[in-house]
Amino acid sequence: MKQSRQKFRNQNLNTVVFDFDNTLFFLPVDWKRLKAEIVKLLNLNVKPADIMIAGLLEGLEARGLKNEYRSIRNLIEKREVESSVKATPNKPILDFYRRCLDKDFNVAILTTNYKKTVLATIKRFNAPKPHFIIDREGVKKIKPDSEGIMKILEHFKAKPGQTLMVGDSWKDREVARRVGTRFFSIENIDSAEEFLFS
Repeated sequence: MKQSRQKFRNQNLNTVVFDFDNTLFFLPVDWKRLKAEIVKLLNLNVKPADIMIAGLLEGLEARGLKNEYRSIRNLIEKREVESSVKATPNKPILDFYRRCLDKDFNVAILTTNYKKTVLATIKRFNAPKPHFIIDREGVKKIKPDSEGIMKILEHFKAKPGQTLMVGDSWKDREVARRVGTRFFSIENIDSAEEFLFS
């Protein structure tokens, strides 16, 4: 029988949001190879290292280049899913994630990866699915924009003060800061455990 979250010290907290890559799992995507493939596919006259993938996708979409956008989007997803076969779990964070689900918290993943990648990786490690996923295509503006986490709060009907976010990057921290949710970095997951469950 699940233990009610109201029995924990921070009884107002009901929602936990996790970043995915480099937080729950480590995906060994070969970004150097991928960028070189993008340059070749689009016949770009730039160095692969100079490509900002998020900006490129936004630019293709804004210019209405649907075929080019779809080609690059599918290539990125393909390489991400391929990398999930060699992914490694971040065990302390994954254990915390499992515990949050077990203790009946609302659990979401907010990521710039694709949902197919998230689900393939979770399935490979026999981990439970989150209640909600916001991926790269679930928002118009990716992190550090707050659009994704606001959609998560709306989905769960949760307030920022009822929400905790776990991530590895400055973008995750900035997302939490912009909406007023509590943030814990992966290096401080023991503090998050103590904060939530003590």
